[in-house]
Amino acid sequence: MASSVEKLIKALELCIPMLDPAPLRHDTPKETGQSDILQWLYEHLGQQDLMVYEEWKEYFGHVPDLDPLAAIDFSGFDSEYVVGIAGDIDEEDIPPEFMYAMPYEMPYLEYLNSFLQNHGLRIVDLLPFENAYMIAVKDDPQLLDQLSECLRAFEMDINRRNAMNEQEVKAHLDRLLSSGS
Repeated sequence: MASSVEKLIKALELCIPMLDPAPLRHDTPKETGQSDILQWLYEHLGQQDLMVYEEWKEYFGHVPDLDPLAAIDFSGFDSEYVVGIAGDIDEEDIPPEFMYAMPYEMPYLEYLNSFLQNHGLRIVDLLPFENAYMIAVKDDPQLLDQLSECLRAFEMDINRRNAMNEQEVKAHLDRLLSSGS
């Protein structure tokens, strides 16, 4: 399994801007179960400000505090856009089965990724976890495929969060609401 960990480190090194892989290589996980790998990633990437944890019920579209995003001017990004659309929805129009899933279905990261495309980045989160372990990665499908493949060795993956502009966000929410009625 050590070779799987090294492959993962190489994929992370290619995908994550500003990553120093030395601490990951110096302190490889003793066990390689899913929770062990997740804890190892969160510890080392978190120490480098390259991964953040957010509970979906408490996340409302703000720009995650990740070092690769620090130099980007977000003055043209409306982090309240998705929340604003959701605020315009009458609660009576929300299907009961969607009410529970709503925090998990809101396209916050997809909307942010629409802005980040111009910077060659995107935010992904790790699967299959209930809440978000977010990472800023290069917006490169081949590199993301490689990262995805390496994570699957540990029963994990990335949620790619494909970019959605304002119209696509609105259409996505309309589809979600209409599918429950």
